Amino acid sequence: MQGIVNSNLSAVIEIRLQDKNGQEQIIEATIDTGFNGYLTLPSNIIENLASVGLGRNRARLADGTEAVFDIYEVTLQWDNQLKQVEVNVVDCTPLVGMALLENYQLQISVISGGAVSIISLP
Repeated sequence: MQGIVNSNLSAVIEIRLQDKNGQEQIIEATIDTGFNGYLTLPSNIIENLASVGLGRNRARLADGTEAVFDIYEVTLQWDNQLKQVEVNVVDCTPLVGMALLENYQLQISVISGGAVSIISLP
């Protein structure tokens, strides 16, 4: 899987989400190595996908504050396979967390336009 480092020096990749009817929605998400969950998505994307709600969860943010998030189950294409993951609903830029990157090697050339590579580990 490939991505790019944008002009803000954020590593971004495309994520292919599927709704209940199998329709695909492609979004751009920023890799966040400080986030140990799978994925965050804004509420408007969750509504478009008609995803299944799983409840709520508390999390400690980078600034030390605690927040409560709605949790949904979303189907995405990851490494050419469909995968169901838990998503925190956060109305900000979509984020890819470390749980989604588990068992993969992440390589980032940290320059504007640099390559982002996600490679499956044996």
